[in-house]
Amino acid sequence: MLIIPSAFAGGAMIIDHGVHEIVGGLTPTRPSPWDLGTDGLVVGSVSNGYVTVQDGGHLKTTSSVLGHFRGSEGAITVSGDGATWEDTGVLFIGREGNGSLLIEDGGRVTSLMNYIGDVSGGLGSVRVSGDGSIWELRISSPLASTEAAEFSKFLMEVL
Repeated sequence: MLIIPSAFAGGAMIIDHGVHEIVGGLTPTRPSPWDLGTDGLVVGSVSNGYVTVQDGGHLKTTSSVLGHFRGSEGAITVSGDGATWEDTGVLFIGREGNGSLLIEDGGRVTSLMNYIGDVSGGLGSVRVSGDGSIWELRISSPLASTEAAEFSKFLMEVL
């Protein structure tokens, strides 16, 4: 049975088992803008999943999890001029699994509530690099869950 975090108002788009979705650029697998409405996004639920938003691509989510369960890996890369990802709910980077967010080469991410390395054993990493690359945090929120902060791990790197 798959348990989806209560932050999801509707269902969830699950990207898992080695799937790599691409938004924008020359070879997209999803349309741009890719707006999931009230559904959440889970990248790496029980296995590994990847999303790349590139070169003018736009992704909009309500809440997202990168690396949901133990042993999973979820990664989102936002790269290139005009590439954007807006998450208007709760963003978990490394809930119980490994989650990573890479913002590079002019990519932009806007997010509301952010948890990095949320649950014991969760590992989250964020890297922001390159001219014009931005991670805009809309609300000051904990980087790690207070109940799991001493057991979870996170890394944030701004270059």
